[in-house]
Amino acid sequence: MIIQKGYYYFFSEMVFPNGHKSSYEKNINVEYKHLFDITITNIGNDSINGKPPKDFDLVMSWLGKALYPLTIRPNHLGLLKEVVNANEVRERCVKEGQRIIDYYEQTPLIVQYVERCIERLGDKKKLLRLISQSNIYQLVTIGLDITGHEYRLVDFPFVGDIISFHLAIVKEEEEEEMLLTIPEIKTDRKVLSHKGKAYVHKIEKGMFDHIQLMLEVEIEDEGFYTRRLELKRMEGTE
Repeated sequence: MIIQKGYYYFFSEMVFPNGHKSSYEKNINVEYKHLFDITITNIGNDSINGKPPKDFDLVMSWLGKALYPLTIRPNHLGLLKEVVNANEVRERCVKEGQRIIDYYEQTPLIVQYVERCIERLGDKKKLLRLISQSNIYQLVTIGLDITGHEYRLVDFPFVGDIISFHLAIVKEEEEEEMLLTIPEIKTDRKVLSHKGKAYVHKIEKGMFDHIQLMLEVEIEDEGFYTRRLELKRMEGTE
């Protein structure tokens, strides 16, 4: 099962034990001449909690946009083999990174952050890991092996944490949809309980155009943290 070409809306939300929510939204375009060379292009501006990013979020958004357009080459299982235009991506990030450094030269914290990001992008293995663990990449390619692919949810429930899991099919309607669950999770952090599920909308010819994923974990002395992800094709796009 592969993703249909077109413009997509990406949504990511974190819900904290106190009910506070933090969300991130962006639009992308997904294209490919053949299945294993996929180009993802950033469209328009990002949104943080429904508003344009500001302060440090603006810096991360500014640098993040320099990754696009991004041409990726996964294998038949969805694992990232190569960033086809890696040199182009690095050049853009260095250029935009320097612009950010020049603009925020009186703010050492931002300068150091951008310099570290640029350094990581210069290392081939680190660049592959960065892209392969991004939610957009994983949602775009997960259909290639939807139950065999190990999804890695980075910085959840806390920065530096990684939760990995596989999806299991609960119900599959041949023509329209697939319902999945997350039976088990792997993480170094102690988790008291978890609940996870996913939804995939299928279209003809072995393609999908909409995926939603939700994972809730219970942390001792903290409560429940929830992560929601969605990638949905916009209506009327080719």
